[in-house]
Amino acid sequence: HQIGQSGPSTIRALLQGTMITSFSGTWSQTQTNNYFGFTGITFDELQIDFVNDFNIDTLAFNPPLPTAQCIGANGGGINPVDFTCTAPPVLGTTWQGTIATNSGTVLTGLMYAPGGLLSTPVPLFGGELLIQTTPAPTLFTSPGTFSVPIPSAPSWIGVDYTFQAMRLDNVGGTLRIRPLNAITIVLGL
Repeated sequence: HQIGQSGPSTIRALLQGTMITSFSGTWSQTQTNNYFGFTGITFDELQIDFVNDFNIDTLAFNPPLPTAQCIGANGGGINPVDFTCTAPPVLGTTWQGTIATNSGTVLTGLMYAPGGLLSTPVPLFGGELLIQTTPAPTLFTSPGTFSVPIPSAPSWIGVDYTFQAMRLDNVGGTLRIRPLNAITIVLGL
């Protein structure tokens, strides 16, 4: 509520330093409908410019939004931890994950697991399978770096994706599949 009406107050909502929306107006404590605000938007900063004294009697907001993060998992700890996030999964950017390679590495891959992590790892190729196989994982291959564009729409905040990495190494002339650690990426700000 503005106290007095010597000029308009301006309220701005910003997301990552960019103004999403704003409004200006002159109002007082005695108006019958003195609700002013924003609905249906995502913001992380609120700026209020006022001319005279200003009172806020009710401020309502949803909990803070999830921040972009990479959450590692390695079951019993026997898989090499060679899969890392090199860029966080921030909305409107490109997430990057990297698998460490060696001189014998022939190929690297990421298995996307729609079902997420297993509650109990399963022995596989001398390591552990850490992800659920139902529904079936999707395999992506690359020389070691994986890049995924992240949508910028706020509706994607908090969506998560689980990947387990693997490496195909030539060890003494024999090809060997090495299961690596898993990472769940959580899209956010």
